[in-house]
Amino acid sequence: MADDLTARPIDRFDALNALATLALDADDAAAHKQCTSELTALADTHREDWGIRETVVLAGHQMHQYAYDCDTKALNAAYLAARAVLPKNSAARRILRYNQAKGLYEAKRYAQADTIALNLVETYMAHLGLEADDIVGASVEQVAARLSGADTDLDDCKRLADCLALRARSRRQLDQPFGLAALHALKFYQLAQAWRHFIITGQDVVDDFVELGDLRQATEVLDGALLPAAQRQALADLLLAVRAQRAVVLAHTGDFATAHTEIDSLLRYQLPPRQRQEINNQKDLIEQLARIERPGPR
Repeated sequence: MADDLTARPIDRFDALNALATLALDADDAAAHKQCTSELTALADTHREDWGIRETVVLAGHQMHQYAYDCDTKALNAAYLAARAVLPKNSAARRILRYNQAKGLYEAKRYAQADTIALNLVETYMAHLGLEADDIVGASVEQVAARLSGADTDLDDCKRLADCLALRARSRRQLDQPFGLAALHALKFYQLAQAWRHFIITGQDVVDDFVELGDLRQATEVLDGALLPAAQRQALADLLLAVRAQRAVVLAHTGDFATAHTEIDSLLRYQLPPRQRQEINNQKDLIEQLARIERPGPR
């Protein structure tokens, strides 16, 4: 494919977009590596007019590929090489830094990812003119009112949410407390109307409440936030995932009959193999919980 792209005049933006989309959709390391190699070849061909956006996109995929290979030395080198050509204190540098942290997380370097994510949270908070007291205990509407300036970029709210969510994920892996990071991420995803991220992060929050034994809060997040968002935004795959998670929470409360009914109803849908497997895993968990609650004869 690389030869086809360089054998004739092309619009580098069209080629970049096409390859970046293929790389994002790649379902295994080999496919992603092929697309990343072709992006690198495209950059070599158009080096003289390779711009800021292209630099960030290419470096993001390179770092993701190095994370696949657990090659953190190459990952950090790709970050530094791209950073050197980006303007200081720019949105591009912040995005690049987040991609480095995300790559380190994927490479299981959780402490390093956490450190970078925390630094980025502080950077985005300052960039948005916010302090911790503006968020803690505040509703989404109250935070929005504090961000009502004409120059507020809602994309930065989404980026701040990404950094908060990454910090929570990293510290979960480290078995360390992460405070309100995940809950604050939900607020900023909602502000940015990034509903898919809102739901996925919300599912992690539900798991946190279940682990803490707070089933009432877990149910409130599911019924009051995640299910309505999935329904309003017609996110069918996430709606099924949230319903399956709700069935597991019901099982934790001891309502096994309703949990089994719900999970069996989901399995009647024509589902992609991966999603069917995920729901079957939830069904297995419900059955394990039922056996613990009502052990059979020995």
